[in-house]
Amino acid sequence: MIAIVNTGKRHPKKGHHYRLQINDQLITEFWHRRVDGLSTCLQRAAEAAEAAHQQQVEAMLQLINKQ
Repeated sequence: MIAIVNTGKRHPKKGHHYRLQINDQLITEFWHRRVDGLSTCLQRAAEAAEAAHQQQVEAMLQLINKQ
């Protein structure tokens, strides 16, 4: 199951803190202001997931290049 979970943390400018999870596995975290709406929340989740995936790929490539 894919879940976007509000952690309860708030920032005056960034809004609420969320965790994007697949089942119990944390994929990434991001900030979102509720007034920006659901579609913006989903877009921020997608962008954060893509950035996390890119970081994983880069880390794997660095490991491969060290061998």
